[in-house]
Amino acid sequence: MLHMLFKYIAHSELQRSRQDQRKTQGCTMFSAAQSSKSEFLDKARQAREERKGYKARDRAATLIQALVRRFLCRCRLQKQIRKEVDDLFQDAGTTKRNALSIFKIAQKLLFIFCQDDKLRFEKLCRYILGSMDVENEPKVWYVSLALSKDLTIPWIKQIKDLLWISCQFLKKLKPDIMQDNKLVTLYLTMLVTFTDTSTWKIVRGKGEALRPALTRICENIMGHLNQKGFYSILQILLTNGLARSRPSLTKGTLTAVFTLALRPVIAAHFSDNLLRSLLIHIMSVPAVVSHIYTITPECMTTIQTHDLLRKFILFLSCEEQCVDICVCLEGSHTLCLLGNLIHLGYLNEKVLEEEANHFVTELTDMLSYCQRYVSQKKSNLTHWHPVLGWFSQTVDYGSVRHPHSLITDRFVLSCRLLWLLSFQNQVSMTLGAKQHKPIWDWAMKWDLN
Repeated sequence: MLHMLFKYIAHSELQRSRQDQRKTQGCTMFSAAQSSKSEFLDKARQAREERKGYKARDRAATLIQALVRRFLCRCRLQKQIRKEVDDLFQDAGTTKRNALSIFKIAQKLLFIFCQDDKLRFEKLCRYILGSMDVENEPKVWYVSLALSKDLTIPWIKQIKDLLWISCQFLKKLKPDIMQDNKLVTLYLTMLVTFTDTSTWKIVRGKGEALRPALTRICENIMGHLNQKGFYSILQILLTNGLARSRPSLTKGTLTAVFTLALRPVIAAHFSDNLLRSLLIHIMSVPAVVSHIYTITPECMTTIQTHDLLRKFILFLSCEEQCVDICVCLEGSHTLCLLGNLIHLGYLNEKVLEEEANHFVTELTDMLSYCQRYVSQKKSNLTHWHPVLGWFSQTVDYGSVRHPHSLITDRFVLSCRLLWLLSFQNQVSMTLGAKQHKPIWDWAMKWDLN
């Protein structure tokens, strides 16, 4: 019995030992399988990443090659076009090119145009203007392409681009520098020539019937320039040329600028939108009326012919429009506009008598607007204004310069017309001495100071 018990125990131990051995062998086999699977996945991932890297490098190499080839191709094209343009200008003195060849070469130059092509653009403008002066050769006139059915729209687009580039150059030129002054004259001539048909030989004689259609093209061109900021550029040019101790704009240049400023307004039949632009950008230039009256009296005649002062007064008689102008100009430029309107009123007695009520009301409103920003003493928030004293708005010394400069003197002279006896009498006879008394009190106080 005991023998059988020992035998049973030994058999149980043997069975347990075999089971443990089988478990150990199973774990070993499972671990080996897991390790093999991990290695397989790692190798697959590495291969996938390598393939992805190869594709990325291929794409990068292709892109670099494309960029380099495009750059080289563009350089070759630009070099070729510039050579064609230079060859055209080199032969300009010996050979007359027809308008179509000028159009094509201009199209190519505009396609690659950059700041390095300023000299070529200058020569192109001179070449185009020269073609317009040729007598009895319609095929040479650059404007003749406007009559071509297939080229009318491309020609209009091209002339718009040419004129806008001219405007961009005008914005950067300094009229007091001799070389820049010549370029100012050139680009203004381009603008004057192609915004009106009066100098086009194509409309003379039998071509008179074409004038209405060509005039509409000019109006379209002026509308495009106006949308791009034409009046702002004229303002910069006037300020650079007039707001200085000695005006650098000649009679011809100033006449051209003022003519260009008036053309869109006249073409739009003196619409409120363009009258607003004229007041904000042109009539707010310090002492511009004084300069026009002194340098080019013919423009003053044009102002009187179109009755501009009356139109300005009636436009500003609307309180909302007057406030809008003052807000856009702020105090300093509002004062400049005020001085120019006063000078115009002094030179147009009849209009002043007829519109005195509106005129004095507008002057009072403008002075009241400026008075809001006048301070009694210096502080961190005030700036010195040569006319108003301590002013709570930043003073643009590019427009209202040092009080001892000629431009400020001219501005003060324009404003002094406000209280000249003859001028006061004109208004007082119409309104009565007591009406609008604050404006005279302000003027006398300023005169005493």
